[in-house]
Amino acid sequence: SLTLNEKLRAYHVLVQHTGAQESASDAVSTSLTIIGQLGETLPSTPSKVAAMWEIMKTQTLLLLKIDNIVNLDAMQNADKKEAMKFLMLAGRYDFAGDSAFMPLIICRMVRLSLRYGLCGESAVGFASYGVIVGNVLGNHATALRLGKLALTVLDRFDARECLPWVFNVVYGITLLWSDEPLSHVLPFQKHAIDVGLSIGDNETAMHVAHVYLRIALHSGCPLGELMDKMRVRSRQMLAYKKDSMDKLNLIGATRRQFTLNLLGQSADPSTLTGEEIDADWLSRFRGEKFHDALCSLFYYFQMWLSYLFGDYAVAADAVVEYNKVMKPIWLRFDSASNKTFLFGLIACALAQRETHEQNKWIAIFEEELAQMEKMSTVMTAPRNCQHRLDLMKAERASFLGKHTEAASFYDSAINLADQNHFIQDQALALERAGIFYLGRDNGTDASTLFERSHSCYMQWGALSKAGDIKERYLNS
Repeated sequence: SLTLNEKLRAYHVLVQHTGAQESASDAVSTSLTIIGQLGETLPSTPSKVAAMWEIMKTQTLLLLKIDNIVNLDAMQNADKKEAMKFLMLAGRYDFAGDSAFMPLIICRMVRLSLRYGLCGESAVGFASYGVIVGNVLGNHATALRLGKLALTVLDRFDARECLPWVFNVVYGITLLWSDEPLSHVLPFQKHAIDVGLSIGDNETAMHVAHVYLRIALHSGCPLGELMDKMRVRSRQMLAYKKDSMDKLNLIGATRRQFTLNLLGQSADPSTLTGEEIDADWLSRFRGEKFHDALCSLFYYFQMWLSYLFGDYAVAADAVVEYNKVMKPIWLRFDSASNKTFLFGLIACALAQRETHEQNKWIAIFEEELAQMEKMSTVMTAPRNCQHRLDLMKAERASFLGKHTEAASFYDSAINLADQNHFIQDQALALERAGIFYLGRDNGTDASTLFERSHSCYMQWGALSKAGDIKERYLNS
Protein backbone atom coordinates (compact mmCIF):
# COMPACT_ATOMS: atom_id res chain seq x y z
CA SER A 1 0.00 0.00 0.00
CA LEU A 2 1.03 3.61 -0.57
CA THR A 3 2.63 5.59 2.24
CA LEU A 4 1.13 8.86 3.47
CA ASN A 5 3.79 10.86 1.62
CA GLU A 6 2.88 9.08 -1.61
CA LYS A 7 -0.80 9.94 -1.08
CA LEU A 8 -0.32 13.62 -0.22
CA ARG A 9 -0.57 14.95 -3.78
CA ALA A 10 -3.79 13.02 -4.32
CA TYR A 11 -5.17 14.31 -1.02
CA HIS A 12 -4.28 17.85 -2.04
CA VAL A 13 -6.25 17.45 -5.26
CA LEU A 14 -9.13 15.82 -3.35
CA VAL A 15 -9.41 18.70 -0.89
CA GLN A 16 -9.41 21.26 -3.70
CA HIS A 17 -12.03 19.31 -5.65
CA THR A 18 -14.21 18.88 -2.56
CA GLY A 19 -14.01 22.60 -1.77
CA ALA A 20 -14.83 23.47 -5.38
CA GLN A 21 -17.97 21.33 -5.16
CA GLU A 22 -19.44 23.50 -2.37
CA SER A 23 -18.43 21.05 0.36
CA ALA A 24 -16.34 23.44 2.42
CA SER A 25 -16.86 21.56 5.69
CA ASP A 26 -15.77 18.27 4.07
CA ALA A 27 -12.69 19.99 2.61
CA VAL A 28 -11.78 21.35 6.05
CA SER A 29 -12.40 17.97 7.71
CA THR A 30 -10.22 16.13 5.20
CA SER A 31 -7.47 18.72 5.52
CA LEU A 32 -7.49 18.48 9.32
CA THR A 33 -7.32 14.69 9.14
CA ILE A 34 -4.23 14.85 6.93
CA ILE A 35 -2.71 17.55 9.14
CA GLY A 36 -3.21 15.22 12.13
CA GLN A 37 -1.47 12.38 10.30
CA LEU A 38 1.42 14.75 9.67
CA GLY A 39 1.78 15.26 13.43
CA GLU A 40 -0.22 18.48 13.95
CA THR A 41 -3.48 17.79 15.77
CA LEU A 42 -6.08 20.52 16.18
CA PRO A 43 -9.11 20.38 18.50
CA SER A 44 -11.99 18.50 16.85
CA THR A 45 -14.53 20.97 18.23
CA PRO A 46 -13.26 24.57 18.16
CA SER A 47 -14.50 27.00 20.77
CA LYS A 48 -13.96 30.67 21.54
CA VAL A 49 -12.06 29.74 24.68
CA ALA A 50 -9.75 27.38 22.75
CA ALA A 51 -9.24 30.02 20.06
CA MET A 52 -8.33 32.72 22.57
CA TRP A 53 -5.94 30.36 24.36
CA GLU A 54 -4.19 29.62 21.06
CA ILE A 55 -4.02 33.33 20.25
CA MET A 56 -2.45 34.21 23.59
CA LYS A 57 0.10 31.38 23.34
CA THR A 58 1.04 32.50 19.85
CA GLN A 59 1.20 36.14 20.89
CA THR A 60 3.59 35.38 23.73
CA LEU A 61 5.91 33.44 21.43
CA LEU A 62 5.66 35.97 18.61
CA LEU A 63 6.50 39.01 20.69
CA LEU A 64 9.82 37.43 21.64
CA LYS A 65 10.86 36.94 18.03
CA ILE A 66 9.04 39.37 15.75
CA ASP A 67 12.09 41.50 14.89
CA ASN A 68 14.17 38.44 13.97
CA ILE A 69 11.60 36.38 12.09
CA VAL A 70 12.63 37.59 8.67
CA ASN A 71 16.10 36.09 9.26
CA LEU A 72 14.86 32.59 10.11
CA ASP A 73 16.09 29.72 7.92
CA ALA A 74 13.85 28.07 5.37
CA MET A 75 11.68 25.22 6.67
CA GLN A 76 13.36 21.85 6.03
CA ASN A 77 11.07 19.35 7.77
CA ALA A 78 9.10 17.73 4.94
CA ASP A 79 6.10 16.80 7.11
CA LYS A 80 5.79 20.33 8.48
CA LYS A 81 6.03 21.83 4.99
CA GLU A 82 3.17 19.59 3.88
CA ALA A 83 1.23 20.43 7.04
CA MET A 84 1.56 24.12 6.15
CA LYS A 85 0.09 23.47 2.69
CA PHE A 86 -2.91 21.65 4.16
CA LEU A 87 -3.35 24.26 6.88
CA MET A 88 -3.58 26.89 4.15
CA LEU A 89 -6.21 24.81 2.33
CA ALA A 90 -8.14 24.27 5.56
CA GLY A 91 -8.07 28.01 6.22
CA ARG A 92 -9.35 28.82 2.74
CA TYR A 93 -12.34 26.48 2.99
CA ASP A 94 -12.99 27.22 6.65
CA PHE A 95 -13.39 30.88 5.65
CA ALA A 96 -15.79 29.87 2.86
CA GLY A 97 -17.78 27.68 5.25
CA ASP A 98 -17.89 30.29 8.01
CA SER A 99 -16.88 27.90 10.81
CA ALA A 100 -14.63 28.50 13.81
CA PHE A 101 -11.34 26.75 12.98
CA MET A 102 -9.67 29.77 11.39
CA PRO A 103 -7.92 31.21 14.51
CA LEU A 104 -6.61 27.75 15.40
CA ILE A 105 -5.35 27.19 11.86
CA ILE A 106 -3.63 30.56 11.63
CA CYS A 107 -2.00 30.26 15.06
CA ARG A 108 -0.64 26.82 14.17
CA MET A 109 0.84 28.16 10.91
CA VAL A 110 2.61 30.93 12.81
CA ARG A 111 3.97 28.61 15.50
CA LEU A 112 5.21 26.05 12.97
CA SER A 113 7.01 28.84 11.11
CA LEU A 114 8.66 30.08 14.29
CA ARG A 115 9.75 26.60 15.35
CA TYR A 116 10.72 24.95 12.05
CA GLY A 117 11.56 27.87 9.77
CA LEU A 118 9.86 29.77 6.97
CA CYS A 119 8.13 28.72 3.76
CA GLY A 120 5.79 30.43 1.32
CA GLU A 121 2.73 29.54 3.37
CA SER A 122 4.30 31.31 6.35
CA ALA A 123 3.33 34.57 4.63
CA VAL A 124 -0.33 33.50 4.85
CA GLY A 125 0.07 32.74 8.54
CA PHE A 126 1.73 36.04 9.43
CA ALA A 127 -0.65 38.12 7.31
CA SER A 128 -3.74 36.45 8.76
CA TYR A 129 -2.44 36.54 12.31
CA GLY A 130 -1.96 40.27 11.82
CA VAL A 131 -5.72 40.56 11.35
CA ILE A 132 -6.26 38.72 14.64
CA VAL A 133 -3.80 41.02 16.41
CA GLY A 134 -5.48 44.11 14.95
CA ASN A 135 -9.16 43.19 15.08
CA VAL A 136 -9.28 40.98 18.19
CA LEU A 137 -6.43 42.35 20.31
CA GLY A 138 -6.65 45.93 19.00
CA ASN A 139 -2.90 46.21 18.42
CA HIS A 140 -2.77 47.80 14.97
CA ALA A 141 0.91 48.75 15.18
CA THR A 142 1.93 45.08 15.58
CA ALA A 143 -0.59 44.10 12.90
CA LEU A 144 1.14 46.46 10.47
CA ARG A 145 4.52 44.94 11.29
CA LEU A 146 3.13 41.46 10.66
CA GLY A 147 1.61 42.56 7.38
CA LYS A 148 4.94 43.93 6.17
CA LEU A 149 6.69 40.77 7.38
CA ALA A 150 4.22 38.67 5.37
CA LEU A 151 5.01 40.65 2.20
CA THR A 152 8.76 40.14 2.76
CA VAL A 153 8.33 36.37 3.25
CA LEU A 154 6.07 36.17 0.19
CA ASP A 155 8.73 37.86 -1.91
CA ARG A 156 11.55 35.75 -0.46
CA PHE A 157 9.89 32.47 -1.49
CA ASP A 158 8.22 33.83 -4.65
CA ALA A 159 5.06 32.12 -3.39
CA ARG A 160 2.72 33.08 -6.24
CA GLU A 161 0.06 30.61 -5.08
CA CYS A 162 -0.11 32.47 -1.74
CA LEU A 163 -0.15 35.99 -3.20
CA PRO A 164 -3.93 36.49 -3.62
CA TRP A 165 -4.61 35.56 0.01
CA VAL A 166 -1.70 37.56 1.43
CA PHE A 167 -2.45 40.66 -0.65
CA ASN A 168 -6.16 40.43 0.18
CA VAL A 169 -5.39 40.43 3.91
CA VAL A 170 -2.50 42.92 3.95
CA TYR A 171 -3.83 45.43 1.40
CA GLY A 172 -7.50 44.81 2.12
CA ILE A 173 -7.40 44.94 5.93
CA THR A 174 -4.10 45.55 7.70
CA LEU A 175 -2.50 48.41 5.79
CA LEU A 176 -5.76 50.37 5.81
CA TRP A 177 -4.92 51.24 9.42
CA SER A 178 -1.73 52.99 8.29
CA ASP A 179 -1.48 56.60 7.13
CA GLU A 180 -1.30 55.66 3.46
CA PRO A 181 -4.29 57.00 1.49
CA LEU A 182 -6.99 54.40 0.93
CA SER A 183 -6.49 54.49 -2.82
CA HIS A 184 -2.84 53.41 -2.34
CA VAL A 185 -3.89 49.76 -1.93
CA LEU A 186 -6.02 49.50 -5.09
CA PRO A 187 -3.23 48.65 -7.61
CA PHE A 188 -1.98 45.87 -5.30
CA GLN A 189 -5.46 44.42 -5.00
CA LYS A 190 -5.90 44.58 -8.76
CA HIS A 191 -2.65 42.60 -9.09
CA ALA A 192 -3.94 40.02 -6.60
CA ILE A 193 -7.14 39.59 -8.64
CA ASP A 194 -5.13 39.06 -11.83
CA VAL A 195 -2.79 36.54 -10.18
CA GLY A 196 -5.68 34.66 -8.58
CA LEU A 197 -7.47 34.31 -11.91
CA SER A 198 -4.25 33.29 -13.69
CA ILE A 199 -3.51 30.43 -11.25
CA GLY A 200 -7.11 29.21 -11.08
CA ASP A 201 -7.80 30.49 -7.57
CA ASN A 202 -10.99 32.13 -8.80
CA GLU A 203 -12.76 32.20 -5.47
CA THR A 204 -10.00 34.12 -3.70
CA ALA A 205 -9.74 36.43 -6.71
CA MET A 206 -13.43 37.28 -6.41
CA HIS A 207 -13.12 37.89 -2.68
CA VAL A 208 -10.28 40.31 -3.44
CA ALA A 209 -12.46 41.95 -6.11
CA HIS A 210 -15.23 42.39 -3.55
CA VAL A 211 -12.82 44.15 -1.19
CA TYR A 212 -11.34 46.21 -4.03
CA LEU A 213 -14.76 47.57 -4.97
CA ARG A 214 -15.58 48.42 -1.34
CA ILE A 215 -12.37 50.38 -0.87
CA ALA A 216 -12.68 52.03 -4.28
CA LEU A 217 -16.10 53.37 -3.28
CA HIS A 218 -14.85 54.67 0.06
CA SER A 219 -11.81 56.21 -1.69
CA GLY A 220 -14.02 58.40 -3.85
CA CYS A 221 -13.32 56.68 -7.18
CA PRO A 222 -15.51 57.99 -10.04
CA LEU A 223 -18.87 56.26 -9.72
CA GLY A 224 -19.45 55.66 -13.42
CA GLU A 225 -16.16 53.79 -13.85
CA LEU A 226 -16.75 51.98 -10.57
CA MET A 227 -20.21 50.82 -11.64
CA ASP A 228 -18.73 49.34 -14.82
CA LYS A 229 -16.21 47.38 -12.73
CA MET A 230 -18.95 46.23 -10.35
CA ARG A 231 -20.97 44.82 -13.24
CA VAL A 232 -17.97 42.99 -14.68
CA ARG A 233 -17.21 41.32 -11.33
CA SER A 234 -20.89 40.52 -10.75
CA ARG A 235 -21.05 38.69 -14.09
CA GLN A 236 -17.86 36.80 -13.23
CA MET A 237 -19.22 35.69 -9.86
CA LEU A 238 -22.48 34.50 -11.36
CA ALA A 239 -20.66 32.65 -14.16
CA TYR A 240 -18.93 30.36 -11.63
CA LYS A 241 -22.35 28.96 -10.64
CA LYS A 242 -21.25 28.36 -7.05
CA ASP A 243 -23.30 29.06 -3.97
CA SER A 244 -20.43 30.89 -2.28
CA MET A 245 -20.01 33.18 -5.31
CA ASP A 246 -23.77 33.77 -5.51
CA LYS A 247 -23.72 34.89 -1.88
CA LEU A 248 -20.78 37.21 -2.49
CA ASN A 249 -22.60 38.69 -5.45
CA LEU A 250 -25.71 39.24 -3.33
CA ILE A 251 -23.66 41.05 -0.71
CA GLY A 252 -22.30 43.28 -3.46
CA ALA A 253 -25.84 44.13 -4.62
CA THR A 254 -26.23 46.71 -1.86
CA ARG A 255 -23.11 48.56 -3.02
CA ARG A 256 -24.23 48.39 -6.66
CA GLN A 257 -27.68 49.78 -5.81
CA PHE A 258 -26.18 52.59 -3.73
CA THR A 259 -23.98 53.52 -6.69
CA LEU A 260 -26.91 53.39 -9.11
CA ASN A 261 -28.89 55.69 -6.82
CA LEU A 262 -26.13 58.28 -6.84
CA LEU A 263 -25.67 57.93 -10.58
CA GLY A 264 -29.31 58.94 -10.98
CA GLN A 265 -30.41 55.50 -12.15
CA SER A 266 -33.20 54.86 -9.62
CA ALA A 267 -36.71 56.23 -9.19
CA ASP A 268 -35.98 57.66 -5.73
CA PRO A 269 -32.29 58.38 -5.06
CA SER A 270 -32.82 58.47 -1.28
CA THR A 271 -34.27 54.93 -1.08
CA LEU A 272 -32.08 51.85 -1.60
CA THR A 273 -34.29 50.10 -4.16
CA GLY A 274 -34.13 49.74 -7.91
CA GLU A 275 -32.38 47.55 -10.47
CA GLU A 276 -30.39 45.51 -7.94
CA ILE A 277 -32.68 45.52 -4.88
CA ASP A 278 -36.48 45.47 -4.68
CA ALA A 279 -38.76 46.12 -1.72
CA ASP A 280 -38.87 42.42 -0.70
CA TRP A 281 -35.14 41.80 -1.12
CA LEU A 282 -34.22 41.36 2.55
CA SER A 283 -37.27 39.24 3.43
CA ARG A 284 -36.42 36.70 0.71
CA PHE A 285 -33.24 35.74 2.53
CA ARG A 286 -34.60 35.65 6.08
CA GLY A 287 -33.33 32.52 7.81
CA GLU A 288 -30.15 32.31 5.75
CA LYS A 289 -26.83 32.35 7.64
CA PHE A 290 -25.74 35.47 5.74
CA HIS A 291 -29.00 37.37 6.35
CA ASP A 292 -27.48 39.55 9.09
CA ALA A 293 -24.59 40.48 6.79
CA LEU A 294 -27.05 41.49 4.07
CA CYS A 295 -29.09 43.51 6.56
CA SER A 296 -26.06 45.34 7.94
CA LEU A 297 -24.96 46.39 4.46
CA PHE A 298 -28.49 47.32 3.40
CA TYR A 299 -28.96 49.64 6.40
CA TYR A 300 -25.42 50.99 6.09
CA PHE A 301 -26.04 52.20 2.55
CA GLN A 302 -29.59 53.31 3.37
CA MET A 303 -28.42 55.56 6.21
CA TRP A 304 -25.72 56.98 3.93
CA LEU A 305 -28.28 57.86 1.24
CA SER A 306 -30.78 59.19 3.78
CA TYR A 307 -28.20 61.52 5.30
CA LEU A 308 -27.00 62.77 1.92
CA PHE A 309 -30.54 63.62 0.86
CA GLY A 310 -31.50 65.19 4.20
CA ASP A 311 -33.94 62.55 5.46
CA TYR A 312 -32.48 62.37 8.94
CA ALA A 313 -35.36 60.48 10.57
CA VAL A 314 -35.04 57.63 8.07
CA ALA A 315 -31.27 57.73 8.55
CA ALA A 316 -31.77 57.34 12.32
CA ASP A 317 -34.11 54.38 11.79
CA ALA A 318 -31.49 52.77 9.55
CA VAL A 319 -28.86 53.26 12.27
CA VAL A 320 -31.10 51.45 14.78
CA GLU A 321 -31.63 48.52 12.40
CA TYR A 322 -27.94 48.44 11.52
CA ASN A 323 -26.94 48.19 15.17
CA LYS A 324 -29.29 45.23 15.69
CA VAL A 325 -27.41 43.03 13.22
CA MET A 326 -23.90 44.42 12.88
CA LYS A 327 -20.99 42.51 14.39
CA PRO A 328 -18.06 44.91 14.98
CA ILE A 329 -15.50 42.29 13.92
CA TRP A 330 -16.93 42.44 10.39
CA LEU A 331 -15.89 46.08 9.99
CA ARG A 332 -12.74 47.03 8.09
CA PHE A 333 -11.07 50.39 8.58
CA ASP A 334 -12.65 52.14 5.60
CA SER A 335 -16.15 50.95 6.54
CA ALA A 336 -15.59 51.63 10.25
CA SER A 337 -14.41 55.17 9.57
CA ASN A 338 -17.33 55.93 7.27
CA LYS A 339 -19.81 54.38 9.71
CA THR A 340 -18.47 56.49 12.58
CA PHE A 341 -18.56 59.58 10.37
CA LEU A 342 -22.17 58.98 9.32
CA PHE A 343 -23.39 58.06 12.82
CA GLY A 344 -21.88 61.26 14.19
CA LEU A 345 -23.30 63.52 11.48
CA ILE A 346 -26.76 61.95 11.75
CA ALA A 347 -26.73 62.35 15.54
CA CYS A 348 -25.66 65.99 15.27
CA ALA A 349 -28.42 66.72 12.74
CA LEU A 350 -31.05 65.11 14.98
CA ALA A 351 -29.77 66.91 18.10
CA GLN A 352 -30.68 70.17 16.34
CA ARG A 353 -34.13 68.97 15.29
CA GLU A 354 -35.46 66.69 18.06
CA THR A 355 -35.28 68.81 21.20
CA HIS A 356 -37.15 66.21 23.29
CA GLU A 357 -34.30 63.71 22.69
CA GLN A 358 -31.51 66.19 22.28
CA ASN A 359 -29.38 64.85 25.13
CA LYS A 360 -29.51 61.35 23.68
CA TRP A 361 -28.31 62.49 20.27
CA ILE A 362 -25.61 64.72 21.77
CA ALA A 363 -24.27 61.74 23.73
CA ILE A 364 -24.23 59.58 20.59
CA PHE A 365 -22.45 62.32 18.66
CA GLU A 366 -19.78 62.74 21.34
CA GLU A 367 -19.17 58.99 21.39
CA GLU A 368 -18.69 58.89 17.62
CA LEU A 369 -16.51 62.01 17.70
CA ALA A 370 -14.24 60.36 20.28
CA GLN A 371 -13.99 57.27 18.09
CA MET A 372 -13.11 59.35 15.02
CA GLU A 373 -10.49 61.22 17.05
CA LYS A 374 -8.99 57.89 18.06
CA MET A 375 -8.89 56.75 14.44
CA SER A 376 -7.23 59.99 13.40
CA THR A 377 -4.53 59.99 16.09
CA VAL A 378 -4.03 56.82 18.11
CA MET A 379 -4.52 54.60 15.09
CA THR A 380 -2.14 56.69 12.94
CA ALA A 381 -4.58 57.35 10.11
CA PRO A 382 -4.91 61.16 9.99
CA ARG A 383 -4.66 61.30 6.21
CA ASN A 384 -7.84 59.24 5.91
CA CYS A 385 -9.69 60.62 8.94
CA GLN A 386 -8.67 64.16 9.88
CA HIS A 387 -10.96 65.86 7.37
CA ARG A 388 -13.90 63.85 8.71
CA LEU A 389 -13.00 64.69 12.29
CA ASP A 390 -12.84 68.37 11.37
CA LEU A 391 -16.23 68.29 9.66
CA MET A 392 -17.76 66.66 12.74
CA LYS A 393 -16.18 69.37 14.91
CA ALA A 394 -17.49 72.04 12.54
CA GLU A 395 -21.02 70.67 12.83
CA ARG A 396 -20.76 70.61 16.62
CA ALA A 397 -19.42 74.17 16.74
CA SER A 398 -22.22 75.32 14.44
CA PHE A 399 -24.81 73.64 16.67
CA LEU A 400 -23.32 75.33 19.75
CA GLY A 401 -23.26 78.75 18.08
CA LYS A 402 -19.44 78.96 17.98
CA HIS A 403 -19.40 80.49 14.55
CA THR A 404 -15.72 81.42 14.23
CA GLU A 405 -14.66 77.96 15.34
CA ALA A 406 -17.16 76.33 12.98
CA ALA A 407 -15.93 78.35 9.99
CA SER A 408 -12.33 77.34 10.74
CA PHE A 409 -13.18 73.65 10.97
CA TYR A 410 -15.27 73.76 7.78
CA ASP A 411 -12.33 75.30 5.92
CA SER A 412 -9.97 72.65 7.29
CA ALA A 413 -12.31 69.78 6.39
CA ILE A 414 -12.74 71.08 2.84
CA ASN A 415 -9.02 71.63 2.29
CA LEU A 416 -7.89 68.30 3.80
CA ALA A 417 -10.47 66.31 1.86
CA ASP A 418 -9.21 68.03 -1.31
CA GLN A 419 -5.54 67.39 -0.48
CA ASN A 420 -6.14 63.70 0.21
CA HIS A 421 -8.45 63.18 -2.78
CA PHE A 422 -11.67 62.28 -0.95
CA ILE A 423 -13.91 63.98 -3.50
CA GLN A 424 -17.12 62.68 -1.89
CA ASP A 425 -16.17 64.08 1.52
CA GLN A 426 -15.02 67.36 0.00
CA ALA A 427 -18.43 67.69 -1.69
CA LEU A 428 -20.21 67.01 1.60
CA ALA A 429 -18.02 69.43 3.58
CA LEU A 430 -18.68 72.15 1.01
CA GLU A 431 -22.42 71.49 1.23
CA ARG A 432 -22.48 71.57 5.03
CA ALA A 433 -20.40 74.77 5.05
CA GLY A 434 -22.87 76.29 2.59
CA ILE A 435 -25.76 75.41 4.89
CA PHE A 436 -23.84 76.97 7.80
CA TYR A 437 -23.31 80.28 5.96
CA LEU A 438 -26.87 80.27 4.63
CA GLY A 439 -28.08 80.01 8.23
CA ARG A 440 -26.05 83.10 9.05
CA ASP A 441 -27.66 85.05 6.18
CA ASN A 442 -24.44 85.06 4.17
CA GLY A 443 -25.96 84.08 0.85
CA THR A 444 -22.94 85.10 -1.22
CA ASP A 445 -20.47 82.75 0.47
CA ALA A 446 -23.16 80.06 0.72
CA SER A 447 -23.81 80.16 -3.04
CA THR A 448 -20.10 79.88 -3.80
CA LEU A 449 -19.81 76.84 -1.54
CA PHE A 450 -22.90 75.19 -3.05
CA GLU A 451 -21.51 75.74 -6.54
CA ARG A 452 -18.26 74.08 -5.51
CA SER A 453 -20.16 71.23 -3.83
CA HIS A 454 -22.22 70.71 -6.98
CA SER A 455 -19.02 70.57 -9.03
CA CYS A 456 -17.44 67.98 -6.69
CA TYR A 457 -20.54 65.78 -6.73
CA MET A 458 -20.52 65.94 -10.54
CA GLN A 459 -16.83 65.05 -10.57
CA TRP A 460 -17.53 62.05 -8.32
CA GLY A 461 -20.37 61.02 -10.61
CA ALA A 462 -23.15 61.49 -8.04
CA LEU A 463 -25.53 63.05 -10.54
CA SER A 464 -28.64 62.68 -8.38
CA LYS A 465 -26.95 64.38 -5.43
CA ALA A 466 -25.61 67.15 -7.67
CA GLY A 467 -29.17 67.64 -8.87
CA ASP A 468 -30.35 67.80 -5.27
CA ILE A 469 -27.84 70.58 -4.52
CA LYS A 470 -28.95 72.49 -7.58
CA GLU A 471 -32.66 72.14 -6.79
CA ARG A 472 -32.32 73.06 -3.10
CA TYR A 473 -29.80 75.89 -3.24
CA LEU A 474 -28.91 77.07 -6.76
CA ASN A 475 -32.19 77.52 -8.64
CA SER A 476 -33.32 80.75 -6.97
